[in-house]
Amino acid sequence: MKLTGIILFVTLLVACEPKSQSPPSYFCRPELEAFFAGPDSLPVIEFKHTDSFEVVEKILIEKTDWEKETSVAFRIPFQPDSLHKPVFVKIILHNHNNAIICFSLRNIIDIRINSLEWCLIEREVEKPDKVRTTIIDNLLNFGRSPSYAVNPQKTVLRLIWDPSISSAYFDDLIKKAIDGYSDAVNIYSIRKYSQSFCDLDSSRADTVINALSFNLELGNYSLYPIPVGFEQLD
Repeated sequence: MKLTGIILFVTLLVACEPKSQSPPSYFCRPELEAFFAGPDSLPVIEFKHTDSFEVVEKILIEKTDWEKETSVAFRIPFQPDSLHKPVFVKIILHNHNNAIICFSLRNIIDIRINSLEWCLIEREVEKPDKVRTTIIDNLLNFGRSPSYAVNPQKTVLRLIWDPSISSAYFDDLIKKAIDGYSDAVNIYSIRKYSQSFCDLDSSRADTVINALSFNLELGNYSLYPIPVGFEQLD
């Protein structure tokens, strides 16, 4: 009888233990996760923002067809704020040794950070908070103004930074980029359907996602140098 009581007590303890829950997603729905991460078939590559291009290139050669392709796409894990679940961000990197890359400058959102952590956005010195609004203005322009990107599906956010900037500053830039794209998706959803993106049904959510595109290009610091004079700003 005593043994039965002990077994019953242990069983009750196990049953009452709270089940481990997976960390919450940074996004309100899976379509938005896929929007940033790209297909699951993309390789996941990890590197530090302080790594030289030579270090990153060795990783690319090992995990992609970098030596054969004109450009490669991959995903990097990014952990915003205190979330334990990383956000996977799709990255584009061009191999200038294999081909001359042609693109429309009007579809490039150019952001460069110097060693003093000054932010140059579209050739203007701005506060980092401007990253978010710049993304929104360009993505939702749809060719109306010649001052912004023409095609939201072909718009590319090019991020170039001095390796000496702090990891906190770099992480904050990535987060601002993600938030800017997320806000653009939500604004477009409200304009089109009078509903926030999180409240749309699956069909409408797909329509919104397909109208826009997330393209983040990491620029090699040696190929896209900080403009003369920008380094001397104080």
